[in-house]
Amino acid sequence: MMAPHILTEISLNHNPTVPSTNIPSILDVQDVESSKLLITHNLTNQCEYRLVWQVVYHKDYSKISWVDAHSGAIIRTIDSRAGHNAPTITYGQQFLNDRTVGATTTLETPDGSVILYDFDNNCPDNITPANWPLTAVPFTNNTDEWTNESTQGAYQTFWTTSQVVPLYEAIGIDFGTVNVGSCDEEGAFCLNGSNTTAAFITVGTLNNRPLGLFDVVAHELGHAFMFEFIQYNNLGNRTLHEAMADILGTYIESIVPNNNGIDWVMGDDEPQVASHPGIDRNLQNPRFNCFQNVINHPIQHGRGLPLGHWYFLASQGDATRGIPALGTLQSLNILIEALNLIEENSDVPDLMEATMTIVEEQFGRCSNQFLAAARA
Repeated sequence: MMAPHILTEISLNHNPTVPSTNIPSILDVQDVESSKLLITHNLTNQCEYRLVWQVVYHKDYSKISWVDAHSGAIIRTIDSRAGHNAPTITYGQQFLNDRTVGATTTLETPDGSVILYDFDNNCPDNITPANWPLTAVPFTNNTDEWTNESTQGAYQTFWTTSQVVPLYEAIGIDFGTVNVGSCDEEGAFCLNGSNTTAAFITVGTLNNRPLGLFDVVAHELGHAFMFEFIQYNNLGNRTLHEAMADILGTYIESIVPNNNGIDWVMGDDEPQVASHPGIDRNLQNPRFNCFQNVINHPIQHGRGLPLGHWYFLASQGDATRGIPALGTLQSLNILIEALNLIEENSDVPDLMEATMTIVEEQFGRCSNQFLAAARA
């Protein structure tokens, strides 16, 4: 199960020229709290691979710097202080992973991987500089908390997104920059043209409740990932988009720290969201559990429910049906691997065929993986 976890053909000398003992003098400090040798990429948004020392130290305040392990150049430095306190609607008071430069703190992560734009009532429906101006990024000069500089929904969306993005990285899906538009409109969307280099999502409300929820945000970022494989221009590929985004949203929510493990209901952190007809997606007990029953269903969300149920069955198993339990991560990895075998206008049967090809080639016909995939 390699893709997308392993990268090849990277030309890089992994023996540091600059020893860690030189780091304090480079940073002009007496000592450092910790240093770690890493191969990293995209520190300067050039998708370049470098051997670096990642260093945590104190200089006026707590900082993290990345130092080139061959040249000794300081590539990037960020503020690692605990972020400002902010109120959220669903999750209460939280410390945000915001960015402070001088006396100004903005709703963007210190490394620039997540940027929130507060659009008030009207979220943009396309990606243009005019629709996503930096002037829409909330800021405060308060030294320790956010109050009314933006909305509680915006603070919540920023908080959940800044947690979700590193969890995607943990399964090998890296986003360059995630641009998040917060507004009061109904719905959450991933804008067409998004991808893993630059994702653009908008998050609003439903039933007057916030959609800045872990699984909803992870769902929308799932679309940005899916755009690397298929389009969103017909019922078939829209079905795959929505089903895979639900699966990714469910898995990512399950690994959020201190979040009570896995559940199978989309948007359930806000019951009024989960019960809304526009959501109403339960991977464990779906309205439709067989694709043959929904092949002519006109709406992609409902048409994708059987694929979400396949994920539940393959990961959790079902002894009465002879389905071995593969676990949530391996079942997800099988699907992600299968995406490499489909085309941009594929439908559920195409992914089914690709999935069976993957499990047969990689594990064999007598394996638990093959039996789980086929029987589920």
